[in-house]
Amino acid sequence: TWEYLPNSNILWRLLKIISKIGAGFFLKRAKAIIVTNFAEKNYILENYSYTGTIIKVSNGISKNQFMQINQCHTNYAMPCVGYLGNIGLGQKIEFLINAAEMLPNIKFLIVGDGGGYKDIEQLIKIKNLKNVHLYGRVDWKKIPEIYKETNILYTQLIEDFNYGLPSKLYEYLATGKCILYGGSGTAKTFLKDFDNCHVIEPSCSLAIKNKIDEIVDMKLYLKQNKYNQEKIEKNFLREKQTEKFYNFLKG
Repeated sequence: TWEYLPNSNILWRLLKIISKIGAGFFLKRAKAIIVTNFAEKNYILENYSYTGTIIKVSNGISKNQFMQINQCHTNYAMPCVGYLGNIGLGQKIEFLINAAEMLPNIKFLIVGDGGGYKDIEQLIKIKNLKNVHLYGRVDWKKIPEIYKETNILYTQLIEDFNYGLPSKLYEYLATGKCILYGGSGTAKTFLKDFDNCHVIEPSCSLAIKNKIDEIVDMKLYLKQNKYNQEKIEKNFLREKQTEKFYNFLKG
């Protein structure tokens, strides 16, 4: 997480250096290190010359949640873009709001909370956007119904978070719906193994708008992808990842 500290002033840069050195001191003495993706593994190997055991235990989605959303098929012929997740520094969904302004005939559902929520709420009011619906934090029991309304699922991580893999992607993939991701790095590589996932440059409203237009024109938003769902069920259920870690401890 120290790599996500900003370089905006000398104090943050100093803290980043101290954190990296301190982490190295402890990591080199560890018998085993747990990572959630291969980018984290490569980071440890490249920066700390670690020679111990590295085990990958991926994030994912619980079996119960998977079973609730893998049948959330959309019955609407009209496109509807959904964003479900944190509203904060790493997501910068103001770019999605700006894209929504350029697409007045498409409905946008924004679900979540975070440090940037008030700013997004104010931005929607200033622009007087009637096609954007801001829900705030929502209990899980209501999430499947929201997924039923959407057929394009969007998320983003800005370039400062290239090592990150949004856990929300596992949830999105479990629905089998069309996915639009703004970003690069780990998440971009991860999505290459799935179908009907469209990756664009981050922090660009025009790129969002153009890709949504393309998805709609080609009717890709109507496609329900069983392959993605089956892959998530096979490889990324949290119970299976927990079992993998438990077996490692036993072994």
